[in-house]
Amino acid sequence: MELSDLKGDSYAESLVQTINTALAQKGGRIEAIQDLLTQLYDKLLSDQKLADREWHTRETQLNKTISETKNLIQKLSTQIVAAQKRLSQTITSIGKSEVNIRQYTAQLTHDQAMVQTLHIKRNADSAIYKQNVNNHQDLVMALDAVINELNKLRGSISGAGRPGHVSAISAETRDAAWKKAHPALLEIFTEGDISSFVQVATEADQDQLSKLVDMLVALRRSTQKSLADDDVNEQDSVKHFNQALTRLQSDITLLNVTLKRQRENLEKYKRRKASLETEIRDKTNLRVKNENFLAQTVEIRRQEGLKYESDKRARNREKTIIRKLQRIVDEKLARMKEFLRKRVNQ
Repeated sequence: MELSDLKGDSYAESLVQTINTALAQKGGRIEAIQDLLTQLYDKLLSDQKLADREWHTRETQLNKTISETKNLIQKLSTQIVAAQKRLSQTITSIGKSEVNIRQYTAQLTHDQAMVQTLHIKRNADSAIYKQNVNNHQDLVMALDAVINELNKLRGSISGAGRPGHVSAISAETRDAAWKKAHPALLEIFTEGDISSFVQVATEADQDQLSKLVDMLVALRRSTQKSLADDDVNEQDSVKHFNQALTRLQSDITLLNVTLKRQRENLEKYKRRKASLETEIRDKTNLRVKNENFLAQTVEIRRQEGLKYESDKRARNREKTIIRKLQRIVDEKLARMKEFLRKRVNQ
């Protein structure tokens, strides 16, 4: 009757079978059953204490691993965010460098074209200057020749109002032939200009001849002044050319240095970009691995914790069964003692 509530329990039935076997071996001594139950109970207590220690050690180890893995994941996340920020800044720097390189290259091309244009303009100005010098020098030489020849006519008997029936004397014949004696003047003056000079020289009086010579002298001075002005203009042109050329060459040198530095920076930014992309990819993969490891470790802790609790409940149940059996045995032993005491007293 006392064991009826233990029926159907595999452990209890196994324990009862063990007790029956022990009774058969010990000659039915109930004290042997008490010793066996005590040993079994003590073993359960000992096993539970050992399991508690082992689980505490194991749980501590798992918790440490979980904590360290979480910290590593957080550290990797922080590093990834920082690397992504640096990558964004690097990409911005690459864009700026590319824009700068395009702008500096365009400016360099413009300055180089300006140097070529400057040389073309300088060559053109130089050619014009040389042509003007030659023209002015030719004009001055022609004027000198004309003035020299006109001065030779001073004192001629030619004059206004000479009668038509008066024959030309040798001086007048000389004056009339003056034009033919200076064909080179056609390079400066036209045929009409020379005829006018000769006509004036051979038909004008001495006062008009002097005025003509003075006019030509003034023209020579004007020509010489124009030549001097051309010299000044040429010097100014050369000065401005040299200044502009120096400035452009300085700009070109600076642009070449700047472009070299910008291209070096661009390559450096590109290398940094590749390095950061590799770092982000590697650390992201490592974070995923640690996240998977963390999930696995948490699951292991859960499963092992469930097993520990399950084993603990099983031991507690077994201890409860043993306690019941001990009470039953103790009660039987007490009844047997009471029965024997009564028999003895009779």
